[in-house]
Amino acid sequence: MKYKVAQLDNGNYAVATGKSYYPDTETSDERAAKKQALMMSAQWYYQQAEKAFQQAEDEGLLNKYDTCLGDWLC
Repeated sequence: MKYKVAQLDNGNYAVATGKSYYPDTETSDERAAKKQALMMSAQWYYQQAEKAFQQAEDEGLLNKYDTCLGDWLC
């Protein structure tokens, strides 16, 4: 998972990566923070998949069955 949940010194939780966290995700609800971390991770991984598909397209590696990124992901 790209993002994780960190418990802050004040007892709240927030989405974090490395040693920093996103202040706008701070909440007292650990489950809500976990959900936000998973959503942010999914979005990040999706962006990486888009980049990979675009690279394959740019390099002429796609065939007639590779019509969209969804074909790769499903």
